[in-house]
Amino acid sequence: MRRPALLDANLLDRIADPRKRLEPSRAVRAAILQAGRRNVPCAAAADRPGWDALGLTDAVLLVLGADPSVLLTADPALHLSASRAGHGAVNLNHHRSLG
Repeated sequence: MRRPALLDANLLDRIADPRKRLEPSRAVRAAILQAGRRNVPCAAAADRPGWDALGLTDAVLLVLGADPSVLLTADPALHLSASRAGHGAVNLNHHRSLG
């Protein structure tokens, strides 16, 4: 069974060269259009442990991460919170090229 990926949208902002950002941006757009819409009440996000350190957007990602999915992020605090909550999470900083 494939697990859907939750993508920290800020990842695309980390690609400085706009020409290199185009293909990943289009892939993310296609994935969003295919996945459909999921609403998360703000109260559900605000009720999560770690709210003070994360804020609304990251707390919503943790609510969504409770489903069988994998969170892809370059945000160390979000990765740590997701991992501590037992959610699948990948810190993309660990997969960056050093060259």
